[in-house]
Amino acid sequence: MKRVLAVVLPGLLLGMYCLQAATRKISDLPEKYRKWLTEEVVYIITQVEKNAFLQLDNDRERDIFIEAFWKQRDPNPNTEENEFRTEHMERIAYANLWYGREEPAPGWRSDQGKIYIILGKANQVNKYYNLSEVKNMEVWFYSPKPEMGLYNAFNVVFFKHSPTETFRLYSPIKYGPAALLNNFRGDVVDHQAAYNELYRVDPAIANVSLTLYPNETHVTGSPSISSEILINSKIPQAPSVKVNTGYAEKIVKYRGIVNVNYLVNYVERDAMVRVLRDRSGIAFLHYIIEPKRLTLERYDDDLYTTIEVSGRITDLEGKTIHQFNRKSPVKMEAGRTSALTSRSFSFQDLIPVMSGVFKYNILLRNSARDEFTTIEGDMLVPDYQGLGMSPLLLSHHTTPDSGARFKPFLLGDTQLVPSPRNDFNSSDTLTLHFQLYDVPAELKASGRIEAAIRADRDKKVVWSKKLAMAEMPATDNVFLSLPLQDFPTDYFNVDVRVMDHNQRPVLQEQASFYIAPYRLRRAVVMSLPYSRDKAAVNSHILGNQYRLSGKLDKARGLLERAHNADPLSPLYARDYAGLLLYLKEYDRLPDVIRPFLEGEHKNMFLMIRVELARRRGDWQSALDLGEEYLKHNGINRHVLNVMGESLMHLGNRDEAIRLFTRSLEEEPNQPSVREMVEKLKTEKKDGAKSNQKPQ
Repeated sequence: MKRVLAVVLPGLLLGMYCLQAATRKISDLPEKYRKWLTEEVVYIITQVEKNAFLQLDNDRERDIFIEAFWKQRDPNPNTEENEFRTEHMERIAYANLWYGREEPAPGWRSDQGKIYIILGKANQVNKYYNLSEVKNMEVWFYSPKPEMGLYNAFNVVFFKHSPTETFRLYSPIKYGPAALLNNFRGDVVDHQAAYNELYRVDPAIANVSLTLYPNETHVTGSPSISSEILINSKIPQAPSVKVNTGYAEKIVKYRGIVNVNYLVNYVERDAMVRVLRDRSGIAFLHYIIEPKRLTLERYDDDLYTTIEVSGRITDLEGKTIHQFNRKSPVKMEAGRTSALTSRSFSFQDLIPVMSGVFKYNILLRNSARDEFTTIEGDMLVPDYQGLGMSPLLLSHHTTPDSGARFKPFLLGDTQLVPSPRNDFNSSDTLTLHFQLYDVPAELKASGRIEAAIRADRDKKVVWSKKLAMAEMPATDNVFLSLPLQDFPTDYFNVDVRVMDHNQRPVLQEQASFYIAPYRLRRAVVMSLPYSRDKAAVNSHILGNQYRLSGKLDKARGLLERAHNADPLSPLYARDYAGLLLYLKEYDRLPDVIRPFLEGEHKNMFLMIRVELARRRGDWQSALDLGEEYLKHNGINRHVLNVMGESLMHLGNRDEAIRLFTRSLEEEPNQPSVREMVEKLKTEKKDGAKSNQKPQ
């Protein structure tokens, strides 16, 4: 089966993409941070967070991390107090005051202190002290804590092995019922016999000796395995059940890239990325970023912020082929502010991309509260040579459009409105979109499309459709729509196949979606479309991508097209002229840069003019233009070297040495320049000797 995919591959080579940082030992940390990690948060920090913290380089980064750590756990970010942190510190203080007093170690280190810090105060505590048959013990009863992943009521049992030692955490499997008896004379592994003795003392004690779950049905005489899992896994992991550790990884990854004020405010997001072919033949990366939170500033009755989006596309070796920055103000007028407070915010955009396999990294910043989020991954952009099919795109809403603009998820004359979660209401009409490209005439004449939707639960087909390809008006954008009014709340799988005349599948794509049991409030969408009259933008972007990838023939044609479409654009002219200079097409250059020899954009072209004069051997012009460049733009070692070379050719050896020396001060690692200086000094010395008159 021949298949070319235009897909995003989130997991591909992810390890190569992640920044690697050295992990420090806990003992190497300053005392303040060592104490924070090993005492203050030792029971609630996740392994991911701990590993990230140990990769940080300085105290500023550690302070930012600690602030973010508590923010992730703040139950009410809109209040100044972090109620979680306050309660956590109160639990530590209480544990130090009341637990482990039989030993010199602080109470937080004791078993009772650990459980109290993790779970808080028990709903009920039963104490069994000074019983002749049973060791001193306490049974702490907790009602279900679903927010911590503890869905059933449970007990935690502590006992004293001897009267003078501190309470130990009891495990039915590790210790067994016999450990709770003072004078058990039977075999310690005879759990039934020990259970029977405990039962005669108190049935409640006997029951917790075998299981910590009050309602668990257990095999007679067998300690509960689920109780062991409870105390060794579920309770220790309970504080991290609701914690998303993505922020910790982002702090490590984006330190030095993102302003430190942003690092503490990483926001989780939903996202979608698709590579789709435009009717112009260009492939675009369409993307959606929906941050979980967007904080705006209020001025009078309106809300404001500025959204800044920056991104980078690299090849698999990390070489940049495209960078971009976009900034847009956001204003929610009075009367519309409720729309954003009750609904999410969705930023959508598109970027033209050349064919190949690449990595993308897109960073969205909210300047109002220094919040940021990111999407990153790998993508395959097909060259559309050979039969292929795009991934399925599911949309909950569509609108007709003239198609006069380049806009995210505008395909042909249909504007799709997808959700990155593929969530729907039964009142929606689902529109299924995909692209077929380079379809052979035989397949077009005799093939067909088969689409089916199956319930995820029982795999039964709940909808299907077959279309003869010969009857389809086009295959570059295929739309299949169906109302969801008869679909129940559930998860579903979509399967679309392209069948040949022998009823064999030659292409196939799948997707999943679900129908929510509640009314979905759709996001407020923000995008920055641009007119098709400005298609030169795409030629310019793609031309530079090919240039940076070393594919100069394609780059030249695209940059020339952009320049010819708008010859007065200084950006198009500069990049086109730079490539012509590299390709040594000097005769074309003067016409390209002539409109910019004077005026506000003059400085943009000085470097090109300096280099053009050098390559043509016009040394005086190269010298004059170099002086002008340094006057307007400051020191540049390449310009200094060109000026030094010009002076050398003009016979001014001393000034040439001075400029070459100044260049070496900027960058000492220039062997050829250093060699030139030594040569000129030698020539100067030899010339001085030959000019000496004989005595």
